[in-house]
Amino acid sequence: MLAQAEEARGYKEQLQEQLDEKLSEAGKRGYIKIGDTLNEIVLGKYSDVTTLQHELMHHWKNLIEILAAKGNKKAQALKAQMDKIIEENKDYVKQKENAEEEVLSEAYEAWLYTGVVAEDPKEQSLYEAIKQFFQDIYDSVQAITGIRINPEIDMFFRQMTGEMDIQDNEAAAEKLFNADEKDADSFRTELKRIINDAKIKPTTLLKLGRLPEVYVRLGLPVSDLNANKMTMLKGLGRAGKNKHNVPMEVLENLPELVADPLAVFKSSKDSSNPNGYVVVLDAKNNKGQQITAIISPKGGKYEFSFIPSVYERKDIKKTIQKAVDEGNVLYYKNETSLPSLHDAVLRKGEASTNNILTKEDIVKSQKGTMFQDGIKYDKNGKADINSPEFKKWFGNSGVVDEQGRPLVVYHGTPNAIFEEFRTPAYFTPNKEYAEKYQRESV
Repeated sequence: MLAQAEEARGYKEQLQEQLDEKLSEAGKRGYIKIGDTLNEIVLGKYSDVTTLQHELMHHWKNLIEILAAKGNKKAQALKAQMDKIIEENKDYVKQKENAEEEVLSEAYEAWLYTGVVAEDPKEQSLYEAIKQFFQDIYDSVQAITGIRINPEIDMFFRQMTGEMDIQDNEAAAEKLFNADEKDADSFRTELKRIINDAKIKPTTLLKLGRLPEVYVRLGLPVSDLNANKMTMLKGLGRAGKNKHNVPMEVLENLPELVADPLAVFKSSKDSSNPNGYVVVLDAKNNKGQQITAIISPKGGKYEFSFIPSVYERKDIKKTIQKAVDEGNVLYYKNETSLPSLHDAVLRKGEASTNNILTKEDIVKSQKGTMFQDGIKYDKNGKADINSPEFKKWFGNSGVVDEQGRPLVVYHGTPNAIFEEFRTPAYFTPNKEYAEKYQRESV
């Protein structure tokens, strides 16, 4: 059975790789398969919430067109208003494939986030119907038992239904570093129940909830995150060869500590768990020693990520220096949270920081400013212009400097809410000049 499960999992991963390759070759991140009775939205590796929004608008438009064709009066009125908006933007629609859905999305977002009632009652009815469409989907997904909505998707639906201001999602992005309260409370209750009961097996699992977002951004597969009773007993020094000294209070708060770590390193190749990840927790024991945890990612015989050990580091600076020297530092919270790590990284050289994520990077990426179209940006927002992803995205663009290198240009529009420019649009390499237009209504 285990061999069959591994074979099925391998086949599934192979299909996903083929899909991602196909989408990449076509220059797409997702698509919708419209059928007679079912519409299927397919999202690729580099898809994001804007991809989902685009395909859902495809779905909405298709449903209205079908109902209108069947004589539904309400659908016919909605379709007429959609056609009117599309006609008003016909020059843009002619220039780009599938632009009709983008026009509708932009019009809806402008209505939603400005809070202005449309002058035309029919147009107002259209936007209210789209809002209800997104609300119905969100309610339906929330009602499904046994699943948890990805935080990024949750924020997307809250934005599209008007529950969250699209301009104010930085605070929401911070929630990516919070443990789910129900999961955390459940973990603590179960820990207290089993830790002192000798009749309960050491292999009994303790569920921390979903693997926190920071680890997913580092490339670990999405999964549940578990520990077991033995993990806790070893941390307390009540089992195992090493008599560790982790306070019970730290173990009780493990979900929160893991969700917002000080740093994450790839395990050293000479460690006992070379495929694992070292997580530096924001906690110390009574001797002032830094507490760390190990996470083994989902894979092999486990369908979840696992914490096999939580223990103190007698010399955290030595651990940090080794991780820096081996190039294993993947993430650190900020410059002040672990000063010895920040200093060690800086000593290594500026180039060593480009592939290290910070909390600020992840917050920015949640706001849609990082990792777009598969292009990776460093912590200062600078794109890797030599990467295949950037070259494919940039293509034969004429926006280059005298040496033929990609040129950074700026555009200013007051109170703008959009993600793609319509043509013609005006740009300048002078940032201050563009900012003038951003401040003024011209």
